[in-house]
Amino acid sequence: MLTVKQVDAARPKEKAYRLLDGNGLYLFVPPSGKKVWQLRFKLEGKEKVLTVGKSPLMTLQEARDAAWDARKDVSIGIDPVKAKKQASADNSLRDAINLLVGKKGIMYPEAYSFIH
Repeated sequence: MLTVKQVDAARPKEKAYRLLDGNGLYLFVPPSGKKVWQLRFKLEGKEKVLTVGKSPLMTLQEARDAAWDARKDVSIGIDPVKAKKQASADNSLRDAINLLVGKKGIMYPEAYSFIH
C-alpha cells in the first residue's frame, strides 16, 4: 500500500510508470508529471481503467474511497467508466439549459432535474 509520502515524492521520469496501492488502484505518473489516480477492474470479462481523480487535488484517502465506490458499482454490474461519462454529459446538459434559461432570469434547479 502506498503512503502519502510516496505519493508526494513521485516525480516524472522519461517513461510513464505506476505506483500500485492495491485492489486495482494506482497512481499513474506520465512524463508530463500530471499524476492521476486510476483504477483497473474487470467487467464482463473485459479489463477497463477508470481515472478516479488527479493528484494532488485528490488525496490518497479520497482516491481509495472513490475506488471503493467504483468497485461496489462493478460488483453489481455497473460500469463506472460509462457512469462517469453519463454524469458528465448530464451536467453539461444541465449547464447548457441553465445558460439558456438563465439569461431570462430563470434557473433550472437540480431538485427539478429530469436528468437521472
